[in-house]
Amino acid sequence: MEDYIIVLGVGKPYDIASEDGSHITGCSMSYIATQDINVTSENTDSGELGYVPVKERMPVDFYERAKAQGLPATAKVVYGMKNSGGKQTLFIKALDFVGAKPSK
Repeated sequence: MEDYIIVLGVGKPYDIASEDGSHITGCSMSYIATQDINVTSENTDSGELGYVPVKERMPVDFYERAKAQGLPATAKVVYGMKNSGGKQTLFIKALDFVGAKPSK
């Protein structure tokens, strides 16, 4: 499944040692999906407006790619499905930035 997203921010890379001696590496990315970005997002119960960013774990090299691109940025993504804790969840399999780097 393909979609467009707006990458809002990227956290600095991390390297965490687990109890079994392996390392978990990556960086975090916050984004919002753009499929219905022009539709007013309103919670009728609370009256709140807006979108809640999604947080995704990305490979370490994504930090440098995002930094070189400049943020916020639009990207085309391909989603995949994985089993996490007995639930099917979406994750980003591939991400390509769309458009030119913003000028300063």
